[in-house]
Amino acid sequence: MGHEVLGRWIIEEIGKDTEKLDLIMDQLSAMKNSSQEWRLVGEELTLLLQDNEALVQANCLFSEEEEDFEEDFHFYDEESLSVCGFEDLEQVLEGWRTFIARFLIFLSSFKNRIDLRRFLCFMLVRRLHCDGAAFFR
Repeated sequence: MGHEVLGRWIIEEIGKDTEKLDLIMDQLSAMKNSSQEWRLVGEELTLLLQDNEALVQANCLFSEEEEDFEEDFHFYDEESLSVCGFEDLEQVLEGWRTFIARFLIFLSSFKNRIDLRRFLCFMLVRRLHCDGAAFFR
């Protein structure tokens, strides 16, 4: 699973929107063991649910147009694509729901997504610093 894209999708496309979270969770429950397809197209990233797999993909990768780019400029599909099972996505989204429920007032103090990203990166680094010592031994 490309956790970078999944994290970006959660922060940028879901954010504090609990109604969107509920919609996605309802779809995950309804689509278990189903071959139907469901999409939630966002500004930058799209969630695709199908065959008990969740795919988060950058919208630019859905483009059918071939674009010519300089040789040194490449899209990295690995950084623009994430695939996981429904159960994994449910766990991540429940964790996000818990996070925003606990810190909703705190989150509202952020003026924009960049401030929120900086905070989350700070917390991740802090967590690695505190817990990582045992991990890296």
